[in-house]
Amino acid sequence: MTGHTNYKTLRNYIEFDSHTAKAIDDLYIHRNTFKSRIKKIRELLEMEPDSPQERLYLMLIFRILRRYPELASEQEVRL
Repeated sequence: MTGHTNYKTLRNYIEFDSHTAKAIDDLYIHRNTFKSRIKKIRELLEMEPDSPQERLYLMLIFRILRRYPELASEQEVRL
């Protein structure tokens, strides 16, 4: 699993407000694959994306990166 794959998975999870079905449809992956990726991301980041504070933090990061894509290229994403 690459950093970019983790990035897209977490971004979808946050942007679709934890609605797994919507995130899965957007990524075109199986439900178990998605659940496995989210579990791995939680372990890598040592955080809980369902926590209101951490969700807000992640939402802000993704919005900043969407607005200023030059801040992080695909190669720099290290999730």
